Amino acid sequence: MHPGLKVSRSLGDLISHQIGVISEPAFKVIPISSMDKFLIIATDSVWEYMQPEFLIDYVNDMNQGQREIYGQVVSLIFDRLKELSN
Repeated sequence: MHPGLKVSRSLGDLISHQIGVISEPAFKVIPISSMDKFLIIATDSVWEYMQPEFLIDYVNDMNQGQREIYGQVVSLIFDRLKELSN
């Protein structure tokens, strides 16, 4: 029995490693400038269900502190996942 690909990217997953799945992440280096307002870091699981442009606009339109924005974004993502699971 082999786990799904999303689960199998974790470090130490020897079963999936035997069939060629690697745990090395793909990444991109993007310079950050003083013009940037925020940075959204999320897993593939989030980006699978949320369009980056939507989250960027959502956060950009908020006029709250960092903790409040974080809480609202997390709630938005969970609400979206609940909608999709129904």
